[in-house]
Formats: sequence, structure tokens, C-alpha cells
Amino acid sequence: MINTEPAWERRVAELWATFDDHDPEDFLSKVQELTDELPAGDAVAHYELASAHDSIGNEAEAAFTGRLSTPGSPAHAAVRRRSSSRAPYATSGEPKRASIY
Repeated sequence: MINTEPAWERRVAELWATFDDHDPEDFLSKVQELTDELPAGDAVAHYELASAHDSIGNEAEAAFTGRLSTPGSPAHAAVRRRSSSRAPYATSGEPKRASIY
């Protein structure tokens, strides 16, 4: 079962809210730092990294990283619930989150 801490979720949300304030590699580095705090193989970490790669134009890396969360697993289901609960960015001028599933 995925159980990220609310404080971690808040920091991730704050980073995404400031996406335009970062150059692509800086943003990716900050996402990597946050995901490194989660256990190895964590589906949420893979999802966040895939989303970051997709948002900065690294589609191939996004697809590879996204596949690390295996469809049909409990982790995959939790990531899908998380991603569907977020408001789409496309209408607000912010980058759209990765659609890897």
C-alpha cells in the first residue's frame, strides 16, 4: 500500500506549482531529490519522475520510468487514484501532467 506523508505530498505540490520558475534540468533535479526520499521502487516516485520527464520534454524517459509502476498492481492503482484527483493543468497555462497509463 502506498502511504506518502502529507508533508511530502505538500512539497511535491508546491514544486509543481512553481514549474515555470525552474529551468528543465533544475526542475527534474528537484523532483529527483524528493523522490529519493521514498523507498526504492516506490510507484509514486516513478509516477512523479515520469511526470517531470514528460513535462520537460523527455518523453522516452517518461515512458520508461512510467512503466516501472506495473499496471494491475496495488501501487499502480494508488498512483492512478492520485493522478485522477489532480486538476488538469492544460486549461491554466501550466504543463499538463504526464499521461503514462
